[in-house]
Amino acid sequence: IAGKIGGRECGKFINKNWNGEIDRIIILEQKVTGIISGYRISAMLDELRQVVNFKDEQVFHLDVSYLAVSGKKLLEGKIKRMAAKRNVFLSFNEKSTSLIYPVIKNLPKTSKNILVGHNYNSRIGTLMNETDSPIIGCITYHPDLYGAQILNIIQNYFADKPIDQMNYTNHKWVPNI
Repeated sequence: IAGKIGGRECGKFINKNWNGEIDRIIILEQKVTGIISGYRISAMLDELRQVVNFKDEQVFHLDVSYLAVSGKKLLEGKIKRMAAKRNVFLSFNEKSTSLIYPVIKNLPKTSKNILVGHNYNSRIGTLMNETDSPIIGCITYHPDLYGAQILNIIQNYFADKPIDQMNYTNHKWVPNI
């Protein structure tokens, strides 16, 4: 659900502000984070494809682990080589959004860049409030509101009862307005 929300909102922005045209989609990923982040990104990409036309050749994958290994300057160089006129960055969590944010801000002003984030928090809110922030919005959820649901899972676990593999949470789009 979270990825679908991000993809849909990203597509709306692109259609409204860029006449439905994009040059690059740069997917921020981290192989070690597991399948959940992969599902977020694939759902976001699938939903974006429903709203905006683009070719597979326009999609680039970037492992943000590269930042920790290679350093910020090498990552900036790699993104500058990838970037085009209109770039869409899709992030899978708060950390990847925060890591890539300064790199995007340092791209040449001749390019248009937007970033869709996941796991909104006050740190992302601060970045969204900066002048010329590339973050168009971020998906959030509130685990603190799932007390009864979490309690039910814990009770079932200790009672050796089956636990549903899908435990639903409510996701919400936080736009940068």
